[in-house]
Amino acid sequence: MNLAVFSKDMTRRDAICSHLAANGIAVDRFDDETTFARALTRREFDAILISMERGIDPQHPVLVHRACHGVQRAPLILICSPGDSLDAVDLLDYETDEIVLAPISLPELLLRLRLTSRRLQCTRSSVDRERLTCGPYRLDRHASTVSVAGDVIRLTSREFAIAWMLFSQFDKYVARGEIARAVWGSPEDVVSRSLEQHIYKLRKKLSLNGEHGVYLRTMYAVGYRIFIQTSEHRIAPARQRTTMPVPAYADDIDAPVARHTAGGR
Repeated sequence: MNLAVFSKDMTRRDAICSHLAANGIAVDRFDDETTFARALTRREFDAILISMERGIDPQHPVLVHRACHGVQRAPLILICSPGDSLDAVDLLDYETDEIVLAPISLPELLLRLRLTSRRLQCTRSSVDRERLTCGPYRLDRHASTVSVAGDVIRLTSREFAIAWMLFSQFDKYVARGEIARAVWGSPEDVVSRSLEQHIYKLRKKLSLNGEHGVYLRTMYAVGYRIFIQTSEHRIAPARQRTTMPVPAYADDIDAPVARHTAGGR
């Protein structure tokens, strides 16, 4: 068994890793969220253990990553303090499989790890968590497919991951940095251009320009949002301004811009 362990508490992390290693489990240890998320996009682990000493964070890159990647999902065990137990229950929606309250017993942690891994070999998440519907759009996370009005659209793994994040947070802006960490495992400034290109391709492939009543909106320096615009009610961005500077490379311009030169028509 190969296990990924994340904790910012070096003493706890070393104690956990030493106990697991002594019981024949290979362990990779992490203390940085971005490095941890990147490793999960490039390697397969048999299980993941996260210790949240600083309180529950639903926007932890790994939790967000798991919310949009449903294939080959390793079981996740979360360690938290008793005071955070109620908040931790909410993380079950983020594909958390087991919650362990601190202070932890290392033998018990090992037992819970093995029982969780065995249990998940026989059962997976419910179908309802694996599918999304928005108008004529159908997303199947298990198959990593998107269909529009019955037609299946081919997407790359990253395109699908972004689509799942956006559709699963319908009518809400999803921050660029959140997408960068979850899909690439890198900071926004490192993958900014690649992210813009993926958004452009998604809008084109899925016809998210209103052709099927669904739009993909970009708000500069904020993020991206999927929404439905009806003839009766025009849905405005949550933080719309009267004027918004649009960079030359903005990828959400629906119509070509005519550029005039002096003396041109």
